[in-house]
Amino acid sequence: MPNDPQRLYYKKRCRLLLIVSLATLIAATMVVPYFAPLLDGYKLFGFPIGFYLTAQGSIIICIGLVFWHVAKQNRADREFGIMEDY
Repeated sequence: MPNDPQRLYYKKRCRLLLIVSLATLIAATMVVPYFAPLLDGYKLFGFPIGFYLTAQGSIIICIGLVFWHVAKQNRADREFGIMEDY
């Protein structure tokens, strides 16, 4: 059973999903704030763009990432027949 090709594919797919999710999370919470001072010269609705991206954009990206990750994981679970019963 441990060498089942379908099981190995599922684990590889979940690992890839995890890596993409973590990379996006790190980019949204670390990279965007790092470059925020460079963008502060531009204004959006009276606020500096760097402030706006850090305060609002990062939160929106993280919330969207949660929904995207859950949808992708549920699709993989259904495809491999291991969907949780509610």
